[in-house]
Amino acid sequence: MGNNEACCSAPRVGRIEFSGKDISSFRIVVSKDAAEVVKEAAGELQKYLKLSAGYELPIVTDAEAAGGGEILVGRTNRDNEAVLKRMEGLQNDGFIHYAEGDRIYLVSLTDLGNHYAVYRFLETCIGWRFLSNRYEFVRKADVVKIPADLDYADSPGLFYRQTDWGFNRDTRLKVGQNSGLANAYNIVGFCHTMQALTGVPQSEQPCLSDENVYQTVLKNVRAWIDKNPGCRIVSVTQNDNDRYCKCPKCEALAAKENQSGVLLNFVNQLADEIKKDHPEVYILTFAYWYTRKAPVTIKPRENVIIWMCSIECCFSHPLNDPSCELNRDFCADLEEWKKKTDRILFWDYTTNYVYFVQPFPNFGVLRKNVNYLAKSGAIGIYEEGNYQTETSGEFSELRGYVLSKLLWDPYMSEEKYQQLIKDYLADYFGAGWPYIYEYIQKTSEKAKKIHLTIFRRMKDEDPSSWLFQADGGGLDVDFVKQMSALWDKAYEAAQDEIHKEHVDCCRGQADYMSMVAAWYEKRKTDKKFAKKYLERLKKHGCTRVRENGDEGPIDYMLNSGNLDLPPHQWW
Repeated sequence: MGNNEACCSAPRVGRIEFSGKDISSFRIVVSKDAAEVVKEAAGELQKYLKLSAGYELPIVTDAEAAGGGEILVGRTNRDNEAVLKRMEGLQNDGFIHYAEGDRIYLVSLTDLGNHYAVYRFLETCIGWRFLSNRYEFVRKADVVKIPADLDYADSPGLFYRQTDWGFNRDTRLKVGQNSGLANAYNIVGFCHTMQALTGVPQSEQPCLSDENVYQTVLKNVRAWIDKNPGCRIVSVTQNDNDRYCKCPKCEALAAKENQSGVLLNFVNQLADEIKKDHPEVYILTFAYWYTRKAPVTIKPRENVIIWMCSIECCFSHPLNDPSCELNRDFCADLEEWKKKTDRILFWDYTTNYVYFVQPFPNFGVLRKNVNYLAKSGAIGIYEEGNYQTETSGEFSELRGYVLSKLLWDPYMSEEKYQQLIKDYLADYFGAGWPYIYEYIQKTSEKAKKIHLTIFRRMKDEDPSSWLFQADGGGLDVDFVKQMSALWDKAYEAAQDEIHKEHVDCCRGQADYMSMVAAWYEKRKTDKKFAKKYLERLKKHGCTRVRENGDEGPIDYMLNSGNLDLPPHQWW
């Protein structure tokens, strides 16, 4: 799996060769008219090559005479017919890596794509691993050889790619996300925007048959576009509640077209007006909760995007599993929307919002779900995770990384997906990674016995609610103990403090279930162990245990009497 030591100031690669030559004499070349984002990409290449091998390649423009070895970042006057031909099929900020003579081309048709070209080159040709905000390194090597016949093109399978598993801007760039990284991928307003657009509080919904409401929203949407030059998507989405208007006009239209028809009729009118001055701008609206069921006859305008949400679904079974009763309606609604539009963006969910640190064994469905949504015509996917903390005491970094790679390559094979997970585990957790991989496989398989929803609670009075079900119902205590033992072995096998720290943080999920199991057997909470557990979460930056409520922050849990309660009742 390679050397796993974190990168430090000392060079870790003895020599980087291209066509038998040490690249220490090469230059990095950008266009004399290069945008700042392209210059930034060239600077990143310079920075990481210096961290790798200790020397700093100069950055020059193509106004200088060609000569000697060159690494070209972005479009330049050095682009020849071979380069132009290889760029013809690029889409969604795709890029090419191409070598010819003494030149290496790292090129995209878009400014942002040049960043992806640079980071992928650093990954595949130099040996860099960008695993989280705080952990990246280059594999140690005496010699790294850049292929003399380098000839590679890659384009993301989705236009819009976002997950909010605690990655900062730089890390999102490194792993191929694009949301918010350029105005074209910035959803202005993002979601639940009726409050901002109408003044109606988040606990209510405006009347979508009211002309005054329409004119107010139209005015504010135009203002948003003016304040965000270059934007492509503006969100006109319902507030986060089901208190939709029941006036006679809204009710009459809903009776014919469902609640989605009421919203879409309103949004279509907006889209028609906005198109007159801004034909490049799309209006984004929800198929969420009470608007998920498609209208009967109304269709979205050409400049409307439907944002379909899977919030009610099960995530221990694939979304398109016909045997899962929680997912069948979602698939049926999706089929109806597909008859009306080919512009669907998906909002998918990847954690338990009731309790972030509880295991959420969904690795068995992540690839299958992204693949299904992409094949269903998705133009983009937002994989919502634990957006409130950088780490969660579960698998925040792993899940963010794997989802980012899936959003770039939604048609990834199962074999490649499993290898992606194994490689990450080996680099992030060290020599004990096989035990953690075994944990992932066994918990994902165990989760198939239940419906894993994003608000799943374990309740004493409901035997079917327990995570990790025993055959006869209730909690499988022996299984919980076996899973905890795997983390013990992983920690013992970790070679250094960095890997031990990673294991120590992510094993919080197993320790939580151990506390639950101890209470399940003895009806008593070990408050001393619980306090140490919460203190360790806080040490690793896990500041919240749930999405909403004052009881979410770790400090509250440490200072409250809630530790007198069973762990599954802390919320």
